[in-house]
Amino acid sequence: MMLIHSLIFIALLVLIPGGILLVGFGGRKRRDGSFNKPMLISGWIVIGATIVATIASIVLNYLFGDSDVSVGTYLLTFTMPFVIIVGFIAAIALGITNLVKGYEKSEDGSRNNGKIISGWALLIIAIVLVLALVITISFVFNQQSGKGEPVRFM
Repeated sequence: MMLIHSLIFIALLVLIPGGILLVGFGGRKRRDGSFNKPMLISGWIVIGATIVATIASIVLNYLFGDSDVSVGTYLLTFTMPFVIIVGFIAAIALGITNLVKGYEKSEDGSRNNGKIISGWALLIIAIVLVLALVITISFVFNQQSGKGEPVRFM
């Protein structure tokens, strides 16, 4: 039961704001009037998949929550790694791209501070995403499995 609550907490705390940042930065118009479509699409995919998986797991946990392991737990257990991996890869790739573009000097010798800030923000989101995953997994392995030893000692 604690696993599903931990995964929902990660989804709402890390993935939704990360997706919102991707959509926000991708929705800004460039100088030529176009948008950053890969960033925009990956942001909406992260937001949509997180919301769908979270709502479906809450509903299925409510419907079938009498057993030890519910369908919602299985749903989150199998869908969240894909969402986390896509979010991590998108945040790392877009963060590095924004940092490279931001630190390039323009013709007048200035740097694009907006790109630098968004690049560092995306890299921090990627790090927080990995840390949240590691903390959740360590929390799950520290839980007691029945009356026996913790899972990590099995």
